[in-house]
Amino acid sequence: MKRWRQRVAVAVAAVLAVPLFSGTSRAAPPLPEPGFVHPLAPSPCTVDRGNTYEAAQYKQEGWAGPNYERYHGACQRLHFAFGPIHVRPGQNDVIIQPITIEKPAYDGYVTRLSPNLVRADGSVPPIEEIHLHHGVWYSLNGNYGNSAFFASGEEKTIFDLPRGYGMPVKATDTWQLLYMVHNQRSQPDNVWITYDVDYVAKDVAEKTVGLRPALPLWLDVRPSTYPVFNVQRKYGHKDPVTGHYVCTWPNEKTADFDPWGKTFTGQGAAGNGTGTPYRLPARGKPYAQVPNFQGGTIIGIGGHLHPGGLDVDVDLQRAAERRRIFTSEAHYWNWKTPTKEGGPPTSWDLSMSVTGLPRWGVHVEPGDTIWMSATYDAETQSTYEDMGIAVAWLAPDGSNGPTAPGLDPIKAPADTSEACTSGGLRAPTPTLCDKGTVTHGHMAEANHHGGPNGTLPMRIGSPASRVEIAAFSYQPGDSGSATLSPGIPTVPLGGSLTFDNWDAAADIYHSVTACAYPCTGATGIAFPLADGRSSTGKPIEFDSGELGYGPPGNIGPAKQQPTWTLNVTAANGFEPGATYTYFCRIHPFMRGAFAVTAPGAHAPGASPPPGPTPGPAPPTAGGEWRSYGHDFANTRNQDDEHVIGRGNAARLAPAWTFSSQAAGGEGDFTGTPVVADGYVIAGSNRGWVFALNADSGQLVWKAKVPTGGINSTVAVDGGLVYAAVSAGGRPYVVALDEATGVLRWRSAPIDTQAGSDVYGSPVLFDGVVTIGVSGGAAELGPETERNVFHGSVVFLDAATGALLKKTWTIPTDQWAAGFAGASVWSTPAIDPSARLAYVGTGNPFQPEHKSPRADAILKIDMDRSHASFGEIVGAYQGTVETYETAMQRAPCFDTPGNPPPYYPQGAGSCGDMDLDFGAAPNLFRGADGKQLVGEGQKAGVYHVVETATMKGQWQTVVGPPSSVGGIVGSTAYDGKAVYGPVTVPGYVWSIGTSSHQIRWASPTGDGAHYGEPVAVANGVMYTVDLKGFLDGYDTSTGVPLLHRPIALGANTGTNSTNSWGGVSVARHTVYAATGITSQANGFIVAFRPDATENGGGGGGGGVPGLPGGPTIVAGPGAYVSTYLTPAMAVRVGQPLDFVNADLPQHDVVGVDLGPDGQPLFRSKLIGLGEVATVDGTNRLTPGKTYTFYCSIHPGMRGTLIATP
Repeated sequence: MKRWRQRVAVAVAAVLAVPLFSGTSRAAPPLPEPGFVHPLAPSPCTVDRGNTYEAAQYKQEGWAGPNYERYHGACQRLHFAFGPIHVRPGQNDVIIQPITIEKPAYDGYVTRLSPNLVRADGSVPPIEEIHLHHGVWYSLNGNYGNSAFFASGEEKTIFDLPRGYGMPVKATDTWQLLYMVHNQRSQPDNVWITYDVDYVAKDVAEKTVGLRPALPLWLDVRPSTYPVFNVQRKYGHKDPVTGHYVCTWPNEKTADFDPWGKTFTGQGAAGNGTGTPYRLPARGKPYAQVPNFQGGTIIGIGGHLHPGGLDVDVDLQRAAERRRIFTSEAHYWNWKTPTKEGGPPTSWDLSMSVTGLPRWGVHVEPGDTIWMSATYDAETQSTYEDMGIAVAWLAPDGSNGPTAPGLDPIKAPADTSEACTSGGLRAPTPTLCDKGTVTHGHMAEANHHGGPNGTLPMRIGSPASRVEIAAFSYQPGDSGSATLSPGIPTVPLGGSLTFDNWDAAADIYHSVTACAYPCTGATGIAFPLADGRSSTGKPIEFDSGELGYGPPGNIGPAKQQPTWTLNVTAANGFEPGATYTYFCRIHPFMRGAFAVTAPGAHAPGASPPPGPTPGPAPPTAGGEWRSYGHDFANTRNQDDEHVIGRGNAARLAPAWTFSSQAAGGEGDFTGTPVVADGYVIAGSNRGWVFALNADSGQLVWKAKVPTGGINSTVAVDGGLVYAAVSAGGRPYVVALDEATGVLRWRSAPIDTQAGSDVYGSPVLFDGVVTIGVSGGAAELGPETERNVFHGSVVFLDAATGALLKKTWTIPTDQWAAGFAGASVWSTPAIDPSARLAYVGTGNPFQPEHKSPRADAILKIDMDRSHASFGEIVGAYQGTVETYETAMQRAPCFDTPGNPPPYYPQGAGSCGDMDLDFGAAPNLFRGADGKQLVGEGQKAGVYHVVETATMKGQWQTVVGPPSSVGGIVGSTAYDGKAVYGPVTVPGYVWSIGTSSHQIRWASPTGDGAHYGEPVAVANGVMYTVDLKGFLDGYDTSTGVPLLHRPIALGANTGTNSTNSWGGVSVARHTVYAATGITSQANGFIVAFRPDATENGGGGGGGGVPGLPGGPTIVAGPGAYVSTYLTPAMAVRVGQPLDFVNADLPQHDVVGVDLGPDGQPLFRSKLIGLGEVATVDGTNRLTPGKTYTFYCSIHPGMRGTLIATP
C-alpha cells in the first residue's frame, strides 16, 4: 500500500524547449488547430524567420535555401495553443491539467516541435516577468519512449529530428501537458502555451518521403518527479582550463542540503563518483513500441541546464569500457554584443548545444549503460533547484540491422574540438565528435539582465527575532520598501531569525537567499544572484528553500513548511558589526536585510507562566466521535449534527487552534481527532498523546508513549484511551487513563518482523482491541525483507493488553510456497449483532504468488465463545477482471526512475494496477435489506460485497488507478450514499447505494488527494486537503461550500499547514487535524460558524446564488464532464451570465467568429464562486443555434439557442 513508486501524473522536470521565432503579432489570443475549435491554415515546414543557426543545420542536412523547406508538399506545420492560463501573482506551481491537449488528428510522424509562451497579443513576455519554467508533453498511451517525449524550458532549444526520421504518432494517441509557469511579479496575468508541430501523414511519410521511426530517450541526473539539486560556492574543484571553481553532480558533493532541506547523494553527503546510470533494455526485451529490442542508433541529443550550468556530460559504458559520447554545453550570449558568445554563466540568456546526424550518430547495444552528470559554475554564485537532463532520439535496429548510420562509440577515434573539424561521421575515418552546435541565438525576451546599483538606504532598527513575509514584503527589514520598514532589524551573534511566509495561504512560495551587500539595483534575469557577501566583504551562504506548501512527495518546489529559522552563529559565517542582505529567488524584486550585533545585545523576553490546567468540557448536544470511523460500521457520519449544515458551512471559522509544540510536546497529527466525554484526544507522529478541553482547546493532559510514533487515530472506551504505536519493526498498543493520561498498560510487540508497523486504528468490541499489522518499511525495503513479510490481525484483551489471538492473513502453511504480503493498512468495521469484523488487505509481495487473501476484504469471527474466534471465515478478492474494460480506458501515468512493480500487474495504467484495499470498509444495508460491506481500492474502484456470502454485488469505477491512487482515504456513508476521495487528479465523489452510479464528482484544491478520509454530517461532506485547507461539499450536489485554511489561527504562529489528517464532527463543532511528514509541530483546529479566535476568524468560500436571468453554470466536476447547463436559450441582446461552481477556472467562448475574427460571444475566465457576464448576445441571429466551449477545458461544450 505505502509504495511511493511515483506512478502518477505529476511533476517531471523540464528539458528541451522550443522558441517561436515568428515575430508576428496576433490581434487576438492564440487559437488551436483545425478540427479542434477554430480553423487555422497549416504552413510549410521551413526555418523560423531570422534563425541562422537552424538554417545552418538544415543546410547541412541538404535542404535548399533560402527558406530551407523540409519535405515540400508533404510536411505541414500545425499550430496549437493551450490557454488562457491565468497566472496568479507570484505563481510557481507545477500543474497538470485534468484534460488532454490537442495533437495531430491522424496517424503520421512528427519531425519538429516548437513551443513558446505568449500573451494575448502574441508577444513573448520578458523572462524576468513571466516564463515557462517547464512544460512537459506526455503520451498517455505510454508508447513513445521511456518517459515524456518533449519538454520546454526557458532556454528554448528546438526539437528538430534529423532528415529522414520522425516520431510516430497515432490518431488514437492522447497527449497531456504538465506545466510550471513562473510569475516573478505581484500582478496576475493571462498567457498561452503555443506549440507548432511539423507533421507528415503516415502513408506519405512511409511510401513517398521514406521517413523512419525515431523514439525519445529521456536521460536525467536525478530521475524523479522534480529532478533538482543544489550547488553552493563552498564546494567543487578548479576547472583546469578556466581556473574557476565548478561542481559536478552527482559525482561530488555540491551543497549542504537538497532543495527541500534534506540530505541526499552529493547534497549534504558525499557524491557517488560515477554519475547517474540509465541501462538500455536487454536483448529481446521491449522498449516503447519496439517489442524485441535489438539495439539502435542515437541520431540526435541535446541537454538542458539552469542558469549557472556549464555542461551535461553523457557517457556510454559497454562491459568494462566507458566513453564520453556527448557534452551538451551552455553557450551564454555576450550582453554587449548579443550575436557573440562570452556572457557570464548567470542567466537564461543562453543556448544549449545539440548534435546529431549527419555528422554524429552512436550505435548502442542492448544492455549498454548511459551515464549522466551535470557541471555547474561554483565561482560566481550558488545555484538552487538545478537540473541536468538530456533528450536523445533513438532509431531502433530493424530486422536487417541498423536503420541509421552510427559508429561504435568504444572503438571510434575521438574529436573533442568545438567545431568537429574532422567532420565526424563524414570524415574518411569516421570520428566521434563530442561537442555540438546551438539551435538559436540570443532571444529578445532575455534582453534585460538587471544589475547592482546604489546603496542600502535603510537605518539600523530595533532587535527582532522574526520576519514576516506577507504581500511580497519582508517585515521588518524590507529593503525594497524602506518607507514601510522600521529599519534594518538587529540579531545578536548566537541568536536566530525566524521567517514566516504568510503568503503561503495564497499558494505563493518565497525564499530567503543570501545576496551580495547591498543587493540593490534593477531586477533582471541576472540580478540579484545568490552570491551572498556581507557589508564587510565576507562571503556568506544561506537559503531557506521555497517556503510554502504543494503536493507531497517532492513533486514540486515547495518545502512543505511556511517557516524557516536562520541560526546567526559564528560557525555559520556571521560576525558582529556586519549587515547581511537577502532576496527571494522566486520573486527577485523582494529584498531584505538584517544586522548582526555583539552577543547579549538583545535577549528575547521570557514566556508567561502557564495558566491552570482545565478539565474536560461539560456534556452538550451534537454527539461524540469516539473512534476513527465514528461507529462500529465505520460510517464516518454524525447523525446528531443539526446546527452546521449547507446553509452555514461556508461561515465556519476557527474557534480555537491547538499546537503540539506550544503544549510542550511535538509531532503532527495524521489521524482523526476523537471527541469523547468532553475531551478531544489525538496522538502525534512523534509519540505524544494530547487530551484537550473540547470547547476551549486547552490542554488537559499530555503523555509520551515509551518509544515510537502514532500514525493513526486513538479509540476511547471504558475510561481508557487506546493507541497503536509504530516502533521500528516492533509495533505495540498502549492504554492510557482517559482522565489523567497515566499509562495503564503496554502490550508486548504485536509483530517482530523486519519492517512491520501499524497504520490502521484500534477498534474496541466486547472487551477486545483489534488492530491490523502492515509492512510499510518491509514493502519499501530490500527483497530479503519484503518477500518474507506477512500481514496479520491481532486481538488484545482491552483490560490488560494480553495477547488473545494473532491471525496471519495468509495461512502459515502457504509461506513456504512463496506467498507473502497481504498487509492490513486500514481500520476494521464491526457488525456487533453478527459478531463479525471486516477489513481489507494489501498487495502480495511476490508477483508470481498471490494468495486469495491478498488485495481482499476479509471476514473475521469476533465471537469469543467460538473456537474460531479471531479466524478468517470468508474473503472477497478485488480482482482486475471485474472492471478490466473500464481500466483499459484509463490513462497511463509513469515517471522516470520507476522500479518495476513487485506485485501482480493488471490492465490499465501501464499495466500497473495497485489493488490494495487501504481505505476503511463501510457497513450498510442494501435496498433489499441485505447486510453489505463496501470498501475503496487503490485501483480506483469501490467494491460492495454481500457479507453473508462474501460475493461481490456491484463495483463502481470512480477514478484512475495508480500506485499512489485511486481510493486511499477512507469513505463515509450517510444512509443514502457513499462518499470518498480519489488521489489523482484529486477529487471527491458520491455513489448512490441504490443506483450504484456516481452522483457527482467535485475536484479538491490539492491535485493529489492521497490519504485524507472524508466525513459527513447534516448534508455536508468534509475533508482536508494536502495544501492545508478544510473543504466542505453539499452532499446532494457536490457543490463546494467551504475552502478554509486550517491553521490560520492566532495560536499557530504559522499559516495554512499541509494536512493528511482527518475531520470529525461533534458537539456542533468541526475538528480538523494537520500533519503529513512527521514534522515537529502539528495542529488541531476547531471550527464553528462565525467563530472568532482572539479576534481572528472569518468565513470560507461558498457558491453564490444564481443570477435572476439566463445563466450558464459550470457545476462541480465540470472539468471532467461538461457544463451543468449544456443547452441555454437567450433572447438576442438579453443579458446572459456565467457562474462557476467548479474549483478549476472556466469561461464561455463561442466557436463562431465575428467579422473581427473574435469569438462571437464570450465571458472572462473566472474561478470558484465567481460570476461573469457573457458579452456579445446582441451579435446573435434569431433562430440560430451556437456552440460554446471552455478555453482551458475544451472538452466542455454547450449549446446556445438565440430567440427573437
